[in-house]
Amino acid sequence: MLSNNPSAFANLILEALGVRDLFSCIYGPQELNFVQKPARNAFAALKPFLSDGKRVVFIDDELENIKVAKDIGCVTVLVGDKHSAADRRIANFWISSLN
Repeated sequence: MLSNNPSAFANLILEALGVRDLFSCIYGPQELNFVQKPARNAFAALKPFLSDGKRVVFIDDELENIKVAKDIGCVTVLVGDKHSAADRRIANFWISSLN
């Protein structure tokens, strides 16, 4: 997981949702020298997970983050109704919400 929130907070949320075991790593600002999405440097943490035919699914509600993630090779899911039809087509997939 790549989050602009502290990794400890992200970990608590994932545990509360019962999905923590689906994520091998959690990267927050403190693990990334306080570089945050959508800065390309923040996404460098995902590159090792994109090797050897592995796939990374990147889910976000910000189009700029989706663009960078797709550019580095992630499968992208754009979340939210605020996006235009053209913006939705940039991502590999679009969903209206996570509910």
